[in-house]
Amino acid sequence: MLPEKQVLFPKKQGFSLLELIITLVVGGILVATIYTLTRTHPLNSVEPLLFLQKNSRLVQAMEEINGYYRWLIQENALTDLESFAQEIPARVKAIDPNLKVQTEFIDFNAEHKETSDTQNKKRFLKVSLSNDKITIFNLFTR
Repeated sequence: MLPEKQVLFPKKQGFSLLELIITLVVGGILVATIYTLTRTHPLNSVEPLLFLQKNSRLVQAMEEINGYYRWLIQENALTDLESFAQEIPARVKAIDPNLKVQTEFIDFNAEHKETSDTQNKKRFLKVSLSNDKITIFNLFTR
């Protein structure tokens, strides 16, 4: 007959150290994941929407100017760029009164760089629209 095994440390009820460590690691990962998803997502999700909304007004205003310019060309009603430039601020303010409008006549030198229209040729009209952070511009010619 074989002798009975003697157990130095009898099995007790409870958790082993390995089970406790695994539980703590898995719990820590879950807490970190839940914290990250609930803490940063709702706060940052509004910023891109506000950015798009603000900038959509810029694009909408520039598209209004472009559409009006194309209509004037199509109807042969564009007599000069100076009268067109005078109508731009009112059209932009109708879309968003907070947009800044700048119109200026420019020219290009021999190196194809933009210069001010010192000879008063009024061939190129530069229209700049801006809000707090972004500026867009377009060039119009006759």
